[in-house]
Amino acid sequence: MKPLCYDYLNCPTTFSTYDDFNKKFRITRPESFNFAYDVADRIAQEEPDRLAVLWTDETGACIRYTFGQLKEESDRAANLFKSLGIRKGDKVMLILRRHLEFWPILMALHKLGAVGVPATHLLTEKDVLYRVDAARIQMMVISHKDEGVLRSAEVAMQKC
Repeated sequence: MKPLCYDYLNCPTTFSTYDDFNKKFRITRPESFNFAYDVADRIAQEEPDRLAVLWTDETGACIRYTFGQLKEESDRAANLFKSLGIRKGDKVMLILRRHLEFWPILMALHKLGAVGVPATHLLTEKDVLYRVDAARIQMMVISHKDEGVLRSAEVAMQKC
């Protein structure tokens, strides 16, 4: 079946009924589709000041993050991960406890073809060890505010 639209960001929605939608709607994507490049970075190129993330910290302070900023930060993080040996297919556990940095880090991993594995800050040593083994985690990124899980991760990694 021929796709209705090749430009996944600008597809018209011309469905007249729900049944019409079910019969005709198809998600199309290029063979080498990468969300970070093909969607987020494309928006950054076309509208760098467009709001990407609106985030509120623990004190209630609101931070606005544009697509241009998201691209800059994710490019920088991707270069860091690459320099540390992270590549396509690698899994990186993210224990960032609702930190704004989660978003550029996740986009950076997408850019490399790596997989971000979000995890809670409530993990014990046993939990960390299980996840590292089960998912074959190559790296962990842990918030500095989570000393308990950081200690659990350090102990668990010595056993790997």
